Amino acid sequence: MIGRRLVGARRAVPLLKFFIQIGWEVKVLDHKKFAAISVPLNEIGKMVGGWKKSLE
Repeated sequence: MIGRRLVGARRAVPLLKFFIQIGWEVKVLDHKKFAAISVPLNEIGKMVGGWKKSLE
């Protein structure tokens, strides 16, 4: 069960990064909002990757 959720999270994080990047490029997000979202999202990606490795 937990493994499936981690797989879903590992797929969702890059997708979120992609949409946030698009939002910044089309000026929906300014630099401050982009940084405020992307920095924690990168940390989430690292945590999810670490959790997956710990289950292997």
